[in-house]
Amino acid sequence: MSILDLVVEKLDKAKRYGTYVVAMCPYHDGYRPNLFVYEDYFICKSCGKQGTPTTLERKLGILPERVKIYGQQKESRNPFTRWIAEWGLSRTIEVAKRNNRGSVYLLRRGIELSIQQDLSIGKIEGFLTFPLYNRWRELVGAVARVGENNTSSAKYWIPKGQDPKFLYVPSWERIKSSSRVYCTFGIIDAISLYIMGLASCSTTTGQSVSPEAFKDIRKEIIFVPDELEMVSAYKIANNLGLNAGVKILSYPPGTKDISDWFTHNKTDLELALCL
Repeated sequence: MSILDLVVEKLDKAKRYGTYVVAMCPYHDGYRPNLFVYEDYFICKSCGKQGTPTTLERKLGILPERVKIYGQQKESRNPFTRWIAEWGLSRTIEVAKRNNRGSVYLLRRGIELSIQQDLSIGKIEGFLTFPLYNRWRELVGAVARVGENNTSSAKYWIPKGQDPKFLYVPSWERIKSSSRVYCTFGIIDAISLYIMGLASCSTTTGQSVSPEAFKDIRKEIIFVPDELEMVSAYKIANNLGLNAGVKILSYPPGTKDISDWFTHNKTDLELALCL
């Protein structure tokens, strides 16, 4: 359901006109509809109030206000602490997915909106959210990555107490039907490989991963590291034994990982992977 569908139900005298809604403004008392709501922003032609859809959704109670925890005066830096305290994990993923109307960052990375929707990628408070499912399609965790216009102190966040052995897997079905699985140390890289038709996965704690994380993947595992991740890739592959290997790529100038190369020249990347 889009933001336009949601606000029509919440605002007084709301009427939809194709790509926008006109309604009474909830920020001031008035006599005629002067609030214009679009997919990516809203503005009141009377009082001048304007902002993002998230701001309006909070005002209307569709999204909660940012919550304080443990009586502290400032919010937890980990966004999952706020989200899970208010909604729980499953609802957080649902709200974020509904709020994602196409991440500009992901679109620039060649990840179209249809792929974002298929993988239940969400967008909330300037973060991109990626749900983690086990092989039975049960939600077991999530990862948040900074998106556009985000000043978070860290690039990635996971819920407090989440098992670091969880993997991000775009498609368990593809892993089940493939003889080889490609593993990266970054979620966006794994999604790029998924778009290329490969069975892929990513660690959720970077290069700090235990061999136990791969216990449910009983296939040949090929690690595809970035330029600076080769030593870690070989170490993990050696710990996994004969059923694991490392694919070393010579990244073109101006690229440093799978996602960069995928965006730069998908055909050359396919040739480098010998597809």
